[in-house]
Amino acid sequence: MESPVFEKGYPSYEAVNRKSYVKPEEIVAGNQYRCDFVVADIPIDQWGRPGGMLSNADVPIARVGEYKSSGYIVARDVNTRLFEVQDYKTEKKFVVEFDNASNIELVE
Repeated sequence: MESPVFEKGYPSYEAVNRKSYVKPEEIVAGNQYRCDFVVADIPIDQWGRPGGMLSNADVPIARVGEYKSSGYIVARDVNTRLFEVQDYKTEKKFVVEFDNASNIELVE
């Protein structure tokens, strides 16, 4: 039986599929970027969605906590180190600190 191609000197799966992420300071105006983000201390409903005034439905708030999601970076302010991010799931916009955004990548 022949050995797998990775044993023949080809690059590893991790090396081939490694993504290069962008730092907030490296973002170029005019390009579109996506990121994962965390918003702390917001009302959350029983399904883990932003609740209260951030909700599209009239459901009770289950707790106050962190909301984790992904979205497009709409705006960036280098002086205050803040992003405005539009959430993929809810289409709401959140203000997120640079430190609470990760996996920033260019959308092509």
